[in-house]
Amino acid sequence: MQFLVKPYTMTDACKLCIMSEDKFVELIKNPRVRADKKRVPLFAFGKPKMPWIPSSDDFNSMAATAENITEYTAIQLDFDDGAVSIDQFIASHSRFRYYLYTSYNHRFEGNGDRFRVIVPVANPIDSFDMGAAYKRYMEMLFPHCDMSCFDRAHFQCSPAVRPDGGLEKYQYHINDVDTFFDIDIGEIRKIAKQMHEEQVHIQWFEAARETMHTELYGERERSEEEQRENQLNFAQSLLNNAFIGNRHNACWETICYLERKGLLDYAYSLVPPADAIDEWNRTVAQKYR
Repeated sequence: MQFLVKPYTMTDACKLCIMSEDKFVELIKNPRVRADKKRVPLFAFGKPKMPWIPSSDDFNSMAATAENITEYTAIQLDFDDGAVSIDQFIASHSRFRYYLYTSYNHRFEGNGDRFRVIVPVANPIDSFDMGAAYKRYMEMLFPHCDMSCFDRAHFQCSPAVRPDGGLEKYQYHINDVDTFFDIDIGEIRKIAKQMHEEQVHIQWFEAARETMHTELYGERERSEEEQRENQLNFAQSLLNNAFIGNRHNACWETICYLERKGLLDYAYSLVPPADAIDEWNRTVAQKYR
């Protein structure tokens, strides 16, 4: 098996790890004992891009960013709210291979089971296909899963337990079947097209409503805050509607638009949603920060 490993939470450095499936199973069966969750290694099942962008923490390691991962060989699921129990998940998913293990704080925090699942896929998922449409597709398949799992470059804690009784509470299940989970890329792209059409329809409706209002009552005065919100929404739409092969150009176009409107510094003060972060070219953004 091949995956990327971050040695601990507070670093952006990661390295490629390759191990046999038998050794990986042993990793699941024998979790590390760590007193601090932040010191638990994290992994993401992706293939690195060559050449990769170096980490700011360790120049000899690659940065744990979406730009450095070309495709993903497994999906990672995280169930923390107790809406699905381990027994329910096992009973509902028996047809494809997966590795289930309980979370670091399982039975210490919250109600119900807290567990993670690694699901190898039949065919690697191209990073470009892991956008908003991919998240909507996965939400339909795993409605109770933490949706942040489906962000690009999402690193998830490896098997680890607390020293104060964690081993006694730890559980794992390996569904060792020959069938791998198959993701319908065609369906994801169909959803992406629908989402784009929905966005276009909304924009058309808003423009038509504004035009009608102007014809009936004249030009409406806008507050400075309202103008800024509309301009930022338009900038966000440039990123959301960027099609495959044009995302770098869309990032550049967005930066230029924000610069013209005098909003570049204001935009950087916001915390953008995960999808916007994924689309944003980190190198270009830092250059104009």
